[in-house]
Amino acid sequence: MRPPVRKGPIRTSYKTWGDALATPQTTVTNSNAHQAWELINTINIDFHCNTDWFMSALNGTISIYVFYFLDASGHPQVRIEGFSDPVWDEQPWRPDFAAAGRVSAAIAQGLVNNQPFLQFMLDKALRGFSGSGAFSDLYVLPGTGVTVGAPLNDDADKNVALCLVPMT
Repeated sequence: MRPPVRKGPIRTSYKTWGDALATPQTTVTNSNAHQAWELINTINIDFHCNTDWFMSALNGTISIYVFYFLDASGHPQVRIEGFSDPVWDEQPWRPDFAAAGRVSAAIAQGLVNNQPFLQFMLDKALRGFSGSGAFSDLYVLPGTGVTVGAPLNDDADKNVALCLVPMT
């Protein structure tokens, strides 16, 4: 089996916490962190693994579940709530000799091992976006958030905008 390669752009979206918990291969730090109806953000990375000629190639999606919120001082925070990493056969009629399960397990272990680094990168990106400002509200809305040159038909399954309302 060859190393996985990313397919397409990294996407953001959201789903309810209940749906996140029901997703195959989900690993969460605290399943009681949210109500089942609460929205949780996802960062999604599609990937592909080539294999030997006699095996099915593999496809998968890594989803990182993140929660954005304001702390008591109005500063935006982000917290990783869990991961999902389903892997499936590209050609279901060809055997994979349990490769999909092994790839999924390796990715899951890698995500858990690298959670501190992923958290650091999310914190850094959020600080770059929000600066040191304090905000009164935080919203996650469907779409890119672009106000000039926005696409005519925006897809909330592929684009989610983080909106911060400054304190007045």
